[in-house]
Amino acid sequence: MMRKTSSDSRSRILAAARTEFQEYGYEKASMRRIGDRCGLSAAGIYRHCRDKEDLYNQVIGPAAEAVRVWVEAFFPRCHAALLAGRELSEVSETALMREVVFPRMDDYHLLLTGSQGTRHEGFLYDLTRRSQEAMNLLIEALRAQGKSIPEMEPETMHMLISSFLTAMFEPVILGYPPDKAMHCLEAVDRFFLPGWNKLLDL
Repeated sequence: MMRKTSSDSRSRILAAARTEFQEYGYEKASMRRIGDRCGLSAAGIYRHCRDKEDLYNQVIGPAAEAVRVWVEAFFPRCHAALLAGRELSEVSETALMREVVFPRMDDYHLLLTGSQGTRHEGFLYDLTRRSQEAMNLLIEALRAQGKSIPEMEPETMHMLISSFLTAMFEPVILGYPPDKAMHCLEAVDRFFLPGWNKLLDL
């Protein structure tokens, strides 16, 4: 019974915290208001988290981790697809939005707009850096298989990946409804994929 009660309290705290962070962002969120929302004292809340940032991470951390896991798996899939003669458009990174982000649009909106002051504040920059590292590994693997991939300066690659990811996540930041966000995503694919194909000589 005690375990169930603790689990119920945690669920109430996380639901209250998500609402508070959505309304106020991390920096202006109040632990007192979170307690009022879920009917618990400050001491009751701190039994489930170290501090406000830890509570924010409990709310938003799974969303950030889901993106990290997807990106790590994406480039090996991309490598296998290209070696099999498939088009880059068949394995576009925009699938990340359809498979992971759009089903949890509210969480990612909070991650992108309400994380100032937390370790998630640089989410898009960190995602760009990880994507660039993975892209370099993909290019090395393709060259090892005999494909001729032109050289690209790191600064140029960073700029292009950053532009691509920013465009993908902009509908989330702006709070577009899913159908409009999907329409924008299709435009991003049509705009960026021909350029990537040309730059990588695929």
